[in-house]
Amino acid sequence: MSAAKSLSQYLSILLAIEYDIDAVDRIAKARRLEDFVEGIYNALRYRENLIKKIEEEMKENKEYKEILNEAIQLVEEFDISEVDALIDSLTQRDGSLLKLVASYIGTRALAFTETERKIMEIFRQSS
Repeated sequence: MSAAKSLSQYLSILLAIEYDIDAVDRIAKARRLEDFVEGIYNALRYRENLIKKIEEEMKENKEYKEILNEAIQLVEEFDISEVDALIDSLTQRDGSLLKLVASYIGTRALAFTETERKIMEIFRQSS
């Protein structure tokens, strides 16, 4: 479940900055492994953009450097090998675990932590 947690943290940052609820929905509502993997792929396409946006915000708002640094770490440290491990564990099951894991990831991504809530506030101010 650590891979699911890491993915949900990445999605929370994506939501906080881009508010792409569809990216979360694609993963949370996946009932086939192919749809789940495609949802992850689509969400990860934002990665470089997220990093650039956070870095730009860090330059403009020095007072938020610590929290933005935390956000950039969550985005950069999300490791694809964790996704591989998650997918491997899901393929070894009969498929019933996919619905649970996908829903867990979506739910956790929507349940912002204080860090993610603050990041959302920072990016809403600068928009």
